Amino acid sequence: MTAIEHRNKAEFIQEAVFYIGVFAASTIVAVVSRFTEERLGLLWREFLTRNATNMYLDEGTYYRLQTAEGLANPDQRIAEDVRAFTVTTLSFVLMMLNSAFTVIAFSGVLWSINPLLFGVAVLYAACGSYVTLVLSRPLIILNYDQFDKEADFRLSVADDMSGLGSARSVR
Repeated sequence: MTAIEHRNKAEFIQEAVFYIGVFAASTIVAVVSRFTEERLGLLWREFLTRNATNMYLDEGTYYRLQTAEGLANPDQRIAEDVRAFTVTTLSFVLMMLNSAFTVIAFSGVLWSINPLLFGVAVLYAACGSYVTLVLSRPLIILNYDQFDKEADFRLSVADDMSGLGSARSVR
């Protein structure tokens, strides 16, 4: 802005090129970061799905689970639970790392402004985190129930579709 105010074309061009370079570099970093996150999630999901499927098929576990009450559609639950676990956990871990870097970066600035302000900000964040944990506990049960209902829905749709196939062949 100072270069524009003083009508310094050379300095303005230099700053504009620097800004474009920073913008391009941050775009590349964001794309590589997102690609790495997605790739890591995919590899982790593949690994967990393979292990969970092997445990499900190992030593007739599927026979015991079919007779057990309370577990509906275990094959669909494996895929959905692994997906939900990997996506949520990876997102949480990356969010925590990002937050830790942000806290470290801004703690020094806040402390240098006023140590009491830093203490109040930490206390506020701790109280907010505690309230969030307390209020989110019922959501875990709702999430589990949602997976059950979605699995039941997929099973009933598959059963209906197989029934339609046999009805069509009779006609």
